[in-house]
Amino acid sequence: MNQKTTITWITYDNKTIESIHSSFEKIQINIHNNRIQAVPFKLQTEASNTQITTNETNKIIEQNNYTNRHLQILGSQLSRIENTIQKIKQNSKNQTKNQTPKIKPLFTPYKIPYSQLKQLILNEINEKLRELIAPDTPDLDTPTTITTITSTSRAPHKDKNKMMNVIHEIETSSYDSVQEINNQLSATKIDPLKI
Repeated sequence: MNQKTTITWITYDNKTIESIHSSFEKIQINIHNNRIQAVPFKLQTEASNTQITTNETNKIIEQNNYTNRHLQILGSQLSRIENTIQKIKQNSKNQTKNQTPKIKPLFTPYKIPYSQLKQLILNEINEKLRELIAPDTPDLDTPTTITTITSTSRAPHKDKNKMMNVIHEIETSSYDSVQEINNQLSATKIDPLKI
C-alpha cells in the first residue's frame, strides 16, 4: 500500500521537480523514447490578421499534450483511490462475516428456581391449612407433619384430606403442574410470594 504518489517531472530547461500533479512550467514528457513538449498556457500572437503558422499549431499541440498528461495522472489517481476503497470495503465485509452479532437484552427476567417455587407454594398451602383447620386438630408446620397426620389412627376431616392430597400431588408433580397450581392459587388472589 506504500505506493509512490509523486511523479518526477522534467522541465523544458532540464530541472527535476517531484510533485503529485505537473507544474505550471513547460515540461518534457518521455513517450516511446521521444521527448515531447507540454505547456499549460500559451498566448496567441498579437497580430490577428496573420496566417496561422506551424509554430502556432505547435503551441496548441503542446497544450493538448499537457492536458492529456494531466488527465492521465488524474485517471491513475482515481484508479488508485478506487482500488483502496474496494480493499477497505472487502476487508470490512470479511470482518462483518467473521463477527457474530452480540445482542445484549435490556433486562433478563428473574426466574424462580423450581425447588424454591415448590417450597413457596407448600408454605402458602400450609398457611391456608392453618386457617382452615378446626381448633381440635393438631397444627401443620411442614409437609412431613402432614404425612404423619395422615398415618394416625384418628379419622381426618374431609377438607383436610383434600388439602393433604393437594400437598402430596405437589410433592410428586412436575414443574408444569406446579405452575398450574400456582396459577390457580393466584386466581384465588393468594400471593405465592408472601411467606
